[in-house]
Amino acid sequence: MDDVQKLGRIGRRALVAGGAAGAVAALGNAVLHIEPAEAGGRNLVLGALNEAGGSTRLYTPSFSNYNQNVFLNGSSGSVVGSNQKADGVGVAGFASGQNGTAMTATTDGDSSTIGLRATSDPEGIAIDAHTVNGAGTRTASTGGYAIEIQGRAVFSRSGKVTFRAGQSKRSVTRSGGQNYIGPATIIVATIQGLAGGTWVAGVVRNGNQKFTIHLNQTAPKQLVVGWVAIN
Repeated sequence: MDDVQKLGRIGRRALVAGGAAGAVAALGNAVLHIEPAEAGGRNLVLGALNEAGGSTRLYTPSFSNYNQNVFLNGSSGSVVGSNQKADGVGVAGFASGQNGTAMTATTDGDSSTIGLRATSDPEGIAIDAHTVNGAGTRTASTGGYAIEIQGRAVFSRSGKVTFRAGQSKRSVTRSGGQNYIGPATIIVATIQGLAGGTWVAGVVRNGNQKFTIHLNQTAPKQLVVGWVAIN
C-alpha cells in the first residue's frame, strides 16, 4: 500500500511538472512564432510584420480628450507612410479646432538640422500648398532668411508686354482672384533691353485687375517691357 501511495504521489508531481513544462513550451512557441495582426480583432505585435485587410487606428479611449499622444521612435524613420495608388497619400494630417495644426516639425535648434524635408526626384512638386483666402505658405525668421531660393523662381503675377513703335502706353488686364491688384500692390516694370532715351515713366492702377504702363515718350522701335506685381 505504501508503494502504491508513493507511485500516486510521483504521478501527481509528474502531472503538475508536465503541465508547467507544457505552458512554458506553449509560451516559447508563441514568442518564436508571431503571426501578423489581421483585421478583426488581433493585437498589433511590435517587432513583427502586421498585415490587415482593414484600417488600424490608435486613439485615446475618450474622443473628448485629444491631449494623449502616440509616440514612435526609430533609428532612421520614426514614421514612414507609403501609398502606391494613383492620387494616394502617404501621410495625412488633419486639424479642425481653432488655431489647430495638422502637422508640425520641430528640431533641437542645431544649425544643421532640418524641420521638414520634401524631395521630388527627378521631377514633380516637392511641396504643394493651397488655400482659398488665406496664405498658401507663411515663413518667418527673426535673424536669418525667411525664404532662401536656390534655382529659378516662377511668379504667376508677372509677364511681358510689347510696345510697337509709336506707342507710349500699354494696359495689362489680369483675371482671377490670384491676380487681384489692390491699393497695396506694387508693380515694377522695366524695359527688356536697351532703348536709349526711352524708359518706363510710371505705372497706373486702373481697377482691381488692370494697370497701364507709361513710357516717357513714344517707343522709337518695338520694345518689350517686363513687369511683376507684389502684394
